[in-house]
Amino acid sequence: QSSLSSEEMTGIDDMMLELIDHVELSIRASLSEKLAVSDRLPEGITNLLINDDILVARPLLENGRGVNDGDLIEVIDTQGKDHQLAISNRQSLSEGVTDALVEKGTPEVILNTLQNPGASMSQDSMNKLVTLSEHATVLQVPLLNRPELTKDKAQAMFWWVSNQLRSHILKHHAIDAEDLDQII
Repeated sequence: QSSLSSEEMTGIDDMMLELIDHVELSIRASLSEKLAVSDRLPEGITNLLINDDILVARPLLENGRGVNDGDLIEVIDTQGKDHQLAISNRQSLSEGVTDALVEKGTPEVILNTLQNPGASMSQDSMNKLVTLSEHATVLQVPLLNRPELTKDKAQAMFWWVSNQLRSHILKHHAIDAEDLDQII
């Protein structure tokens, strides 16, 4: 595949797009699995497969090396929870993709993204998640374990987390007596 020119790839892509509508789901899923390991993907067929039934889309959404952030964000915006969960399982997620998952995702998608060590979290997403954690207690532990959590956000969470998590905050987020006096 790497020896094909851009024009040849475009020709193959066009031909595959004409045929794909007539191919059963299991064959499309098999094609998706094969394409997921490729760094160089035909754009049209890839976009069609990542927006297909989740059984077809999952391999590319979770592992597709050649699927770009723009395509992932478009899927997050236009597809449902199953597609978003598959994306949240990727080994590596950029801030842009995690921002979209936090903005559009269900609580399950948000939690899965938060628990993904390969997800890079922007401060905007962290701010939103800290605010959500006041009422969504399931987010508190994963949030407190994120490297992006700033000291001031940990201090804000101090007021609504359990005593055990308060101890965690004091121990792991370098809050000293002077900081504690300022909080109180």
